[in-house]
Amino acid sequence: MFCSGGALLAVIDAQTGRLPKRINWVTFAGVQATLFIATCWLGWEVLIDASLGALLAGSLFFCVWRKTDLGFGDVRLATLIGLTSGSLAVTACFVALFVGTAIGALLGVIRKVRRKQGGYPFGPALVGGCLCCPLVMAVLT
Repeated sequence: MFCSGGALLAVIDAQTGRLPKRINWVTFAGVQATLFIATCWLGWEVLIDASLGALLAGSLFFCVWRKTDLGFGDVRLATLIGLTSGSLAVTACFVALFVGTAIGALLGVIRKVRRKQGGYPFGPALVGGCLCCPLVMAVLT
C-alpha cells in the first residue's frame, strides 16, 4: 500500500511542492489495514514496532518542523514512513529516514551546484529512503 500512495505523494510533491492530507490519510489507513493482517499472521511485535516507528519518526520531524522551514506535510509523511518501515524493525525507521535525508542532501547539493534558488520538495527523497530501506537493512545485517 505504501508503494502506490508514497509514489503518488512523491510525484505530487515534486510537481507542486505540496503533500495532500487526504492522500496521506488514505495511504496511512491502507498501511494500517495491512499491518492488521500482518499482526494476525506474525504477532503483536509487528504492530508494536510499527507504532513505535511512527511515534519516533513523527516526533523527530515535528521537532525539526518547529525549528526550521520544513513543511508540516513532511511531518505527516515521516510518520507514515515510520509506520511503514517500523514494521520491519524500529531501527529500520531510522535507516529509512537517514537514507531519505541523505538523498535529500544530495539533491540539495546538486541544486546548489546548478545555482537554483529557493527550497525543494523533500517528500520524494523521504519516499525514496523508505523504498530503499529493506535493501539497506539486508546489506547491514
